Amino acid sequence: MNLSRRTLIASLSATVLSGPLRAQSGGTRPASQFALDICSKVCRAVGLSQNFTVLAGDVDAAQARLVGNTRQIVYNEDWLRQAEIYSDSGVPAVVVLAHEIGHHLNGHTLDPIPADVVPPDGLRFRLREELEADLFSGGITARLNFSYSAGLPAFAKTGEKPSLDHPSRKEREGYFKAGWDAAPHIEVCPPILAGPPPIREEIVTVFTHSEDDKRIRSQFRGHGGAWQELQNGEEFAEFEEISRDPCNRILLFDSERKLWVRLTPSTTGFGKGEFNQDDRATRERVPTNWDTLDFATQGGPQRCIKGALV
Repeated sequence: MNLSRRTLIASLSATVLSGPLRAQSGGTRPASQFALDICSKVCRAVGLSQNFTVLAGDVDAAQARLVGNTRQIVYNEDWLRQAEIYSDSGVPAVVVLAHEIGHHLNGHTLDPIPADVVPPDGLRFRLREELEADLFSGGITARLNFSYSAGLPAFAKTGEKPSLDHPSRKEREGYFKAGWDAAPHIEVCPPILAGPPPIREEIVTVFTHSEDDKRIRSQFRGHGGAWQELQNGEEFAEFEEISRDPCNRILLFDSERKLWVRLTPSTTGFGKGEFNQDDRATRERVPTNWDTLDFATQGGPQRCIKGALV
């Protein structure tokens, strides 16, 4: 799957945010840790136990299923990875999986009412279910400290007019916004208070290029202000954490190579990395110009203005 960022984001909602499926099975396999982490964070955000199984499978993006008495979230691994890499924030992947989880937590997969049955108030049950799942997804987006606008690309291809089992884009975005507004959340990218680096180990995974210009995965692991970079599972370099900017980007310095690295963590998995290398570099002077570590990424480095990345 080789999609541009624009194509990928535009396709996110063409076949996702779909309704729950009942009594369906199909080719599935164990989920990646990447997907399990997203679903776990969604459940922890509302303090609920995970009452479903997460599986990778041959679906367009993600679906909520009931197979026998087992609740499932089935997702497409390629789609999930691409959504994280090619979106600006990775939030659309969270929005879609939270929407499907919302179907389970709202009991939609247990509802035997046919899609074309109309309740007394005139709103089809399937439409109501979709809006309830969007409401839940909006609340999760806020609780995970993501902006409302960062989740909107997940609705980009939703129809302008409602169908038999799906509301219009305007309705869905409205319920998503209502969930986001109602949830307790803090200001996006709040300023970081001065203090020692976190004691827990932090992991930020990014894409970079090897010396022979091959695109590879690089993992940065930090603990107590000391960071290691691992490439292909092997230790590659060591850094000192100097500071964090108001948008929580981590600034690292390698004194031997006169190399600065700026990491943008992501709640959902892959982060972004930038670098600045100068023979005159010192740990006291933070660079103003940055280049991306991943040459395949479209667009330049983001700026941090009033605590938000733009």
